[in-house]
Amino acid sequence: FDVQEARRRMLYALTTTDPNLQVQYVDESRAADERVTRRVAQHMAGLRHAGEIAAAMRFKRDWSEYLVVRDEVISSILEGQTEQAIANDLRYGTQTFDRARADLLAMQQQYKVDAEIRRQDAEEASNQSFELVIVVLLLSQLLVVFGLRVVQAGELLERERRSQTRLAEVIES
Repeated sequence: FDVQEARRRMLYALTTTDPNLQVQYVDESRAADERVTRRVAQHMAGLRHAGEIAAAMRFKRDWSEYLVVRDEVISSILEGQTEQAIANDLRYGTQTFDRARADLLAMQQQYKVDAEIRRQDAEEASNQSFELVIVVLLLSQLLVVFGLRVVQAGELLERERRSQTRLAEVIES
């Protein structure tokens, strides 16, 4: 928003003949630029991935090029050379701004791709965790069944021993 606001306010300054409005629009364009500068610095401090860093550096470079042109256009406006300002903006300003705007769109697309990759990674990890839980539950059930069989076999052996003991007692008597 601030990137477009910086451009829009500069264009407003080009389209008015009122010197007071020109100064106001120029100041508003520079204020929007200062907000962009702060946000870019904050944003770059939090970047971790090479693709994100490269995209942000392209934007920073192209935005700086646009600001040089914009400042030349503003200087011409403030000197009363509106025709020269318009010619410079048409020749250089539009192109450099469009590159910076394209960089922002590329950054946005890169973030969407990175977010999708992270979502897929999280989903895959979740699926693997779910599969692990299922395997653990199945193994637990198998252990319980095996334990029950061992206990049952032990009880059957104990009954068999008691039966043999009683049978031996009956035969002896």
